[in-house]
Amino acid sequence: MDRHYMNQRVQDLYEGDDFEGMIENARMNAANEWEESFVADIKERFAMYGERMFISDAQRDKLERIASDE
Repeated sequence: MDRHYMNQRVQDLYEGDDFEGMIENARMNAANEWEESFVADIKERFAMYGERMFISDAQRDKLERIASDE
């Protein structure tokens, strides 16, 4: 499997501060310990790698669902 189809860089998916805002929305909407831990991990990785951070399709879907409070 080619990893490039499963993982993309944040900079290729989001404009400006959109990803950081989504992380903050997800942090506020996290409904349980697993979601809190998941969002904290994404936030930590984003702090370390910035927009160069890779995110999988599954991680992106989950983060967007938490952020939108679905």
